[in-house]
Parts: sequence; C-alpha cells; structure tokens
Amino acid sequence: MGFTMKPTFKVTRQRYQHGSIRKVPRSHGFAWEFRYYATDESGQRKARVQTFDSAIYKTERDVRKAVQGQLASLNSNTLAGRVNVTFGSLIDRYIAEELPKLKHSTQNTNKSLLNLHVRPKWSEYRIPNVTAGEVKKWIDGLSFGAASKVRARNLISRLLDLAMLWEYIPVGRNPMELVEIKGSSKREKSITIITPKEFKAVVNALPEPYNLMVLVCGALGLRVSEMLALKWSDFDFKNRTLEIQRVFTHNEIQESPKTDSSGYRYDVCILRGYAP
Repeated sequence: MGFTMKPTFKVTRQRYQHGSIRKVPRSHGFAWEFRYYATDESGQRKARVQTFDSAIYKTERDVRKAVQGQLASLNSNTLAGRVNVTFGSLIDRYIAEELPKLKHSTQNTNKSLLNLHVRPKWSEYRIPNVTAGEVKKWIDGLSFGAASKVRARNLISRLLDLAMLWEYIPVGRNPMELVEIKGSSKREKSITIITPKEFKAVVNALPEPYNLMVLVCGALGLRVSEMLALKWSDFDFKNRTLEIQRVFTHNEIQESPKTDSSGYRYDVCILRGYAP
C-alpha cells in the first residue's frame, strides 16, 4: 500500500513593494503618510506607517525620493528589487546607514560630493549600468584636481562594494579598480624646504598668537588641525611629551585624530632653548 507524504513547511515568497502614499488632514493643512510592510524580529510581516511634513515635502514625488533608500532596503531580498534598484536608491541607503559611521569631516565631504556631483549624474542609472568606462568619461570631464577626482572614484567604488554586500548585484571585481586618474600619483606643486634661519625669520615676522602657532607646528611637525585642537592637558611637562588626541576641522572639535596613525606622542624637549 503506497502513500504520499505532504511537506509540513510553508514556502513564502517575498514580493516587491512600492508602498503607498496618501494625504492625511491635519489641523493646519495636511501631512503625507507612507504605508509599507516590514518583517519584525519574530519573522512576522506587519504594516508600518511613516509620516512626512507637507511643509518640507511639498509633493508626493518629494516623498517618493525621500523613501527610495528605505524601499531599496526593504526590497533587497526580492529579485525585482535587486534588478531594478537605481544608483540613487543605493546613495540614499548609504547616507542613511553608512555615512553616520564616518568621521564628521568625512561625512560633510562625502555628502557634498554625492549631492553636487554623483547624484545628478548617476541617480537614475540601474546599478549594473554604472560601468568603469562610463565613470572614466564622467571623471575626466569634471573640473576637479586629481585628488578630488580620486575621491569621487573611491566614493563610487565604496557604493558598488555596498551594492554587492546588500546583494543588489553579484559579488565580483569592483569595476572602479579599472579607473585610473591621470596625475593622481604625482605631486602637483614642488615642496619648498626652508632653513632653520628662514624658519626663525618667519616666526619673528608674525604677530602673536600666530608666531607661537607656527613655532609649534614647525618644531613638532603638527598639522594645523591638530595644533588648533591642543589643550594644556595634552602636555605632560614632567616627561616633556605632547599627545595628539583630537583635531579641529569643519569649525568643530573632532574627538579623535583623522586616522589611527595620527594619534601619537611627541617629545617636546625640542622646543627647549628656542629663542625667537
């Protein structure tokens, strides 16, 4: 006697969602409600609502643009989501999830580069269509110096790495490895080396407190941003050392050096006996 066993598990297919947007009356005007579905920690798919101020988001299109990154994240496990996601949606998710992890100065630089240059060019492209050849043509046409062009290429490279991590595109070689920036490996201006006598003359010619600032930078090899963030507590007068613990950049104190290698301790006895 034969019998057939029926599977006891249920296969669910996650569907691509666009979400819905509607106007909701308020005491003064209206607000936008964005409705979508999200899976909670228990695996249950539940309805969610997000509200947008109509004073900031004037049209439904503005709301759609604001939720692009969020929808890309929600649809990342669907085939349609991976195939159809735009580079603009990738940028939005990067700004929401990755940018806050960076140093404040890097956040400002990257966000400016994205909004002023990367987004206007690449926002509507599907991710697989952001190719090495197209990026190379675009970068060559930018009125940037070599260093800024390298920054633009590296930022797009990072975005494509994240696209692979988030499974929008297959994992493979990042095409930005093929994009070379002319002139990026050589210094544009020659280094001017001054003698100790010339250095003293510069210090003597400056008024306070600039003469002291130049003296500290020149004697210890500090960056300007490091010198501007110095505190008396950074000096250990007993052991004659100075520890670099923070920098001043973009009009604020950043409570750690720009890179791990920038945190160092100087022997300040080199300053002893200097007579400007």
